[in-house]
Amino acid sequence: MTIEVDVLGHRYDNDEPAFTELRGGWYWHLKTNRCYEKVSFDAWMASETLSFAVGELGIPSLAYMRTHETILWSFEPPESSAPLTATVTKVPSATPDDTGEITIADGPADAYTSIIITQQDSTSTVASKPETIVDPRNAETPTEVAVLIAAHLGNDSNFTSVTSALGVITFTPSSGGTIDVLSVVVNYAPVVGP
Repeated sequence: MTIEVDVLGHRYDNDEPAFTELRGGWYWHLKTNRCYEKVSFDAWMASETLSFAVGELGIPSLAYMRTHETILWSFEPPESSAPLTATVTKVPSATPDDTGEITIADGPADAYTSIIITQQDSTSTVASKPETIVDPRNAETPTEVAVLIAAHLGNDSNFTSVTSALGVITFTPSSGGTIDVLSVVVNYAPVVGP
């Protein structure tokens, strides 16, 4: 946490952005709850030789959105939207090299969706709990979300692989190992931007 000064001269905690970009060509200033037309604001910043600092423009965290009532709560989800779901559809057995599967279904998301998968291979000393955030404005299908999650989780060197196909994420343990923990928690939060 560092206190910074945004392009308008307001102090903000750099753990959260000072501005977020809304559909239709607008910036929303989180501190003052004011909207600025993007083209004009960019022209003003250029004339003043200003630019957004790293992290000054972005999407607020789920925690921020849960505790601040702003225009960000007014987003209407795309038609035919539904909550994304994530469930363990193949529980790995104690048999060496047995895989586990998590299936992403429904959607596209009508709310910000936080998917936390707890995973631990028999060669791991600690379970990892990476979180993947799904932005409903991207209207991603379950297959696309599974690809994102597999790419995110594939960095665990204790697994042989984490792959996805048609919304199913397959976890392959280390050679001769087992998957000791595989669980998923899904949380929803209000969506961002009109």
